[in-house]
Amino acid sequence: MPEYAAEYLRTTSDPVVLEPGKTTEIRFGPLTPGPLLVRVVAEGPRALGPGVDPEVVDDPGLPPYRPGGGGFLLAGGPGGYGVVDRPVPLRRPAGGGVERLPLNPEDFRLDVLDDNGNTVATENGQVTYTVPDSGTSGAGSGSFPVFFGRRWTVKITNNSPSRAYIRCLIRFQGIRPVLERDIDLEFLNDKLNVLFNSEQQQPLRLEFVNLPAYEALGTTIPQSYARLVLKPDWARVYPDLHNLKVPLGGKWFKEPTWTEQITLHATVHDGAPAIKLAVKFRERTGRIDLESVIKSQVGTGGGIAVDLYEAFSDVPDIDIDHFDLDLFLVLRPPRDHFGNVTPRFEVVARPYIWTTPDWAGAVAGAGMQFALERLLPGVAARQFAKYAADFQGWLLGDRDRQVIDGRETITLRYIGKPQSDDFTRVPAATQPLNQGDLAKIDHIVVLMLENRSFDHMLGYLSLPRRLSGAARREVDGLTGSETNPKNLRGDVQKVFSLAEKRSRGTVDPRYETRGTRFMLDPGHGFASNAYQRGDKPIPWMVSPFGGLSVPVGQNEGFVLDFTRKFRSEVPLAVQALVFGDVMGYHPAAHVPVYDFLANEFAICDHWFASHPGQTWPNRFVSLTGRLAPDPKTGGPQIENPDLASFDPLEVPTIFDYLTGAGVSWRYYESDFAMLRTFSCYTLDSKNVVRIDDPTHGFFKAASDGKLPSVSYLEANLTDIPPGNDDHPPSDITDGQALVKSVYQALSGGPLWDKTLFIITYDEHGGFYDHVWPQSHDENALYDWTNPAAGGFVPLARHPDDPDRWIDHYGMRVPALIISPWVPRSHVSKMVFDHTAILKTIMARFLDQQPPDMGARVALSPNLGGLLTEPNPRSPGLGPFPGMTLTPNRRFARTLPSRGPEGETDFRAFLGGFARRVRGGH
Repeated sequence: MPEYAAEYLRTTSDPVVLEPGKTTEIRFGPLTPGPLLVRVVAEGPRALGPGVDPEVVDDPGLPPYRPGGGGFLLAGGPGGYGVVDRPVPLRRPAGGGVERLPLNPEDFRLDVLDDNGNTVATENGQVTYTVPDSGTSGAGSGSFPVFFGRRWTVKITNNSPSRAYIRCLIRFQGIRPVLERDIDLEFLNDKLNVLFNSEQQQPLRLEFVNLPAYEALGTTIPQSYARLVLKPDWARVYPDLHNLKVPLGGKWFKEPTWTEQITLHATVHDGAPAIKLAVKFRERTGRIDLESVIKSQVGTGGGIAVDLYEAFSDVPDIDIDHFDLDLFLVLRPPRDHFGNVTPRFEVVARPYIWTTPDWAGAVAGAGMQFALERLLPGVAARQFAKYAADFQGWLLGDRDRQVIDGRETITLRYIGKPQSDDFTRVPAATQPLNQGDLAKIDHIVVLMLENRSFDHMLGYLSLPRRLSGAARREVDGLTGSETNPKNLRGDVQKVFSLAEKRSRGTVDPRYETRGTRFMLDPGHGFASNAYQRGDKPIPWMVSPFGGLSVPVGQNEGFVLDFTRKFRSEVPLAVQALVFGDVMGYHPAAHVPVYDFLANEFAICDHWFASHPGQTWPNRFVSLTGRLAPDPKTGGPQIENPDLASFDPLEVPTIFDYLTGAGVSWRYYESDFAMLRTFSCYTLDSKNVVRIDDPTHGFFKAASDGKLPSVSYLEANLTDIPPGNDDHPPSDITDGQALVKSVYQALSGGPLWDKTLFIITYDEHGGFYDHVWPQSHDENALYDWTNPAAGGFVPLARHPDDPDRWIDHYGMRVPALIISPWVPRSHVSKMVFDHTAILKTIMARFLDQQPPDMGARVALSPNLGGLLTEPNPRSPGLGPFPGMTLTPNRRFARTLPSRGPEGETDFRAFLGGFARRVRGGH
């Protein structure tokens, strides 16, 4: 991989609005030693004085007029602010608002803080600083290694008297690799077809309409515009594109005409990646006002010969026989190396207008090409810049990357990140591992489902039969006496079977929580985990006179947190009927596949989520051994990410290490896999394939005996409903059907005797579990200076108190271990979390040179200790005699998965990410 020293550039993508006297912070880096330049570019409103039309001056950031101050305040010019003796006319730009001119950069103080928070340089307008060779390399300091590199900070203070619109430009030296990436156009176009090109989708149309145009002399004449019209759901997401109008410079069309179909294709244009919009208009619709077209093109220099105007200025209107338009948005690299560091879309228009006579269509087509290629980028410059950056982000994993060139094969060469952005490796045991009984198997299959606790799904196993239990006392499940407080009066809710009918009242189907569908989604973010675990009082009542919080005991906050989340969304009459149902458990009749597998194979009744939080952090740990880097702070991310600021990740996963060791693997997706949120797999169609693909899918590979060494299976995480991942409001019967089909494919295939099948859940989803995740005091935590001492490995600092760690796992989740080498009805009491999956894969397939995936993985036990049978067992009684799986299809509606703290569910994030990848923005 060639590497070279290059300038690393960073700019704020959109202007930051900064009020007078206020300060804003921008994080960047980490840095490598060398020169650093930070510069501010600011704009402000042009002028303000008496007599200014208030309808024109619509910017609240304009500096106030000061009577008796000797004149009018003027922004801009080499001296910054000046005073003039008369008002300066304000001009409204084409995009609206008040014209802004550059402000004096000396009015803005810049403070540069290093990765330890120390101020190293302070200047006005521009700062230069040399990053030293040691002590500030971005690797972090202290006893706890910073996995993702520390970020530097620039503080910008507005010392001007006006609101300012600022951009910060940062340049520093770093060693950056030149990389190549192959873009699979077939895969990208397949995703575009699913999202955009089907007849049922068609989220937008282009139309040509005549609208009034304001002329300088006060006359109103019609003018033709090209206008985009989006469907309501798309208009909400992209409001700046809805009704976007481009004036064509005159009245081109006698009557409106609009598109019949628009299709999107990913393609290559002039050696660069591009999105092609193939626009097909209705046949024999519209009439060209040829005289107006010719006049407008002569006036604008559009390349139409002047003698056409003389010869054909009085010709009649021309009927359009056929009208098509190919519009290319071509991704181009930045124009320069400072001040414009974002990619851009170049517009290439190819109109095809057939008329009689032919030359009339050619004239109109040439004029339209000129208008679209010249005017469209100007009118939609901001939108194009944003979508070009997004498009490049999905292709290359980072919006700020610099494309060097592109080839017709759509192999892009680009500049990667500085070396200091790589992981800082955690000291961990990298000596060869002992395979032990894992040597008995050659294939590991992992299925991680969504958002259910152990007691909720498997707690019934220990209950007496009179409570719909299996009377297995060796299982640390429910006893039937567990309770949680459910209000401030001291009433409690006892655990109960979700198969029970309600004793009173009926519930609107939108809020139903009994049976196999739980329509409401309990809280499961970091705050909800703390409330449910009893770490802090639960907010209950807020008023102008103060608030009320309710303290709870260990694992006694489930009902109150569920109530807190939905109290404002669920009708009062329904609340008393459903809020206690978070304590419900599923009996064997609801989970017949698990009941079969728990009796035939093994369960782990002390398997915990790796992190007390949502899906994203737990699934990230299950693939990388660590939490994801937070793009804002550079530290570990303890909540689900924000889609608006998310770029695909470039952190090594277990699959990167398997590939490096030549070990086969595949990630089987049901819809859109989480692995696609990693940059190198976003557009991967070789390693990430559909689970039911008839040629390369999991079921085909299992039946043919061609499974890879490691298979990750992913349920449908984005489709609500039906969804088969068990995430509310999915019907868990769908999840049971998925598990059954996977088990049958493995047990009925030729590789059964060499297979280990692991089923678990990413996190508890807010459902009750009685086992309290143990806290570990300071002395029981892992000591990075003495790895041999062991201890609990924290993954992040506590957000409420940075001086202490998050010192415990998340809640307990179901885990079933299926293999012919596992004893029948076995219950493992060993403490596991999701890093046990990584350790098991490493111990079996990377045992001679285990990668460093963090101290949590290094200290985790593997699952080989459960494979104790001397000989492989037959698959057991099957395939599930007498079992019927009939999901409830009656209800499709659910409430938004957003709680009081803005908690967003991973399904919404992943669905949005899928739409952006498939849609090319």
